[in-house]
Amino acid sequence: MKIFLTLLLFLFSAPLFANTVIPYHYHGDGKFQLRSNHTTQHFEGKFRNEDGSYNEAALKKINLVFQANYNNPETRISIRLLEFIDFLQDHFHGGTITLSSGYRNPVYNQNLRNNGKLAAKASLHQYGMAADLKIQGVSSKKIWEYMREISFGGAGYYGGEYIHVDTGPARFWDQNTSKVGTDISDDNKLLILVPEKDFYLSEKNITVKVVRVTSWPLFLSSHFTLINKDGTKKKKKEIKLVLGEKKAEECLEFHTVKSVSNLLFELPKKVKAGSYSLIARVCKRDNVDTPSEIETTLLRIAP
Repeated sequence: MKIFLTLLLFLFSAPLFANTVIPYHYHGDGKFQLRSNHTTQHFEGKFRNEDGSYNEAALKKINLVFQANYNNPETRISIRLLEFIDFLQDHFHGGTITLSSGYRNPVYNQNLRNNGKLAAKASLHQYGMAADLKIQGVSSKKIWEYMREISFGGAGYYGGEYIHVDTGPARFWDQNTSKVGTDISDDNKLLILVPEKDFYLSEKNITVKVVRVTSWPLFLSSHFTLINKDGTKKKKKEIKLVLGEKKAEECLEFHTVKSVSNLLFELPKKVKAGSYSLIARVCKRDNVDTPSEIETTLLRIAP
């Protein structure tokens, strides 16, 4: 009971709409002005409703600005990214957000690389988790410095008016420290497991996706592990979550971004409120540099 009350206090400690919980660590006021510098697509208004749900019609328009197809989960822009961009705009009291790059399909991303452009092999643009942008009235260098200060997401600044922003692991680079074009992500070295949300309140399912895949096929165990992060190491509990209907553990083979973009798990009734992480096991590795396990960031669960 104490853990549950502590968790609720944490969830409601940030500015929220009345009686709602925004399921992301960083979020703004749920509205912004967004435009593309390549097309005529633009959006201005609210993308989050007052009850905390998301306006699907608004999300579809926003995805068009990002040159993404909302109807395809594989290309859909992450709401975590939208909330974080909104958070940055609100923090700096900025104006219109202009995109120079939003979603990139893998073929286009590879074409950029073939033509010598700055495009990482494992680019999060391919997963709807990144944007190259500028915010009216705000120096991109200030955004870069602030993201370093809060140590959240990825920020790349090359001295111009635009900045790369993503919701991957915390890392920061400039024109002198960029590792784009190197083999840093080859052989699935940089795999990460990304939960759909940061907070799960009264929900029965958890959805995750695997990103930064650079070598197919990818082999994952059908049994994922949910680890309670509260208390001492000896008190940590492991709960098996099964991918699919078979109870016996299998080594599953995945061949496309789409196949690892919507991995759904049902939470058992015995899960208690608290802090957790979810771990996937790579059950077959063709290269020693491929991690044997990949783990999500911290999740807050209050069933």
